[in-house]
Amino acid sequence: MGNKHHPAAFRGINATQIGENPPYQLSVGSGSSIDDRMKAVWTAVTLSIVDPVTRVMAMETVRDCKGRDDLCELSHVYAGLKELIKYRGEPPGMDLFQTARRSIELGGGDCDCMTIAAVSFLTELGFDCGARVIDQTGEGWDHIYALVKVPRLGSSAAGLQAGLNQLALDISEPSFRLGDEVSAMHRVRSQDYWYDSHGWILWKKRGLSLSQAPALR
Repeated sequence: MGNKHHPAAFRGINATQIGENPPYQLSVGSGSSIDDRMKAVWTAVTLSIVDPVTRVMAMETVRDCKGRDDLCELSHVYAGLKELIKYRGEPPGMDLFQTARRSIELGGGDCDCMTIAAVSFLTELGFDCGARVIDQTGEGWDHIYALVKVPRLGSSAAGLQAGLNQLALDISEPSFRLGDEVSAMHRVRSQDYWYDSHGWILWKKRGLSLSQAPALR
């Protein structure tokens, strides 16, 4: 997108110094089902959204964008989080799910944490967001990244998925740009989940709620 979409700095905001809510981190066993893992992702997103620091950071990230400029906001959030959160592995046998604040405080996280941060920031900015889980080898779900619906962008936006008015935000791959994702030919299967305050849209009938999430620590 060029330098005009370079992220605005967070203007000295320190996630450990603003607000009184502590950062959160959830964990489930690495052999847990996709249901349990996505429930943890949903919970971490919800905890991020109710943390006032998340909105402060999201708003600061897009401070230089004009109002209703979706592409500018998406570009700033994508580039900003990519700069702030570097890919880091996890302890053996454990999947960690950090809130957006926690990932920024630590400066790292895996694809789950990056997805949580992107969905949290963009939801704070009024976007309809989700996540795409993919299986690249046939041996299990092994990657996740954010999706965002962008009906105002029109069909000419780079990376826009044809007929769906949505963009992928995969922060974990250094060479990717906004809209880039693992190609369909390299996915054995994929599943999309759209965020809602009561649970993922796909799971609404199951009645998942915050009280059913894995224990916080």
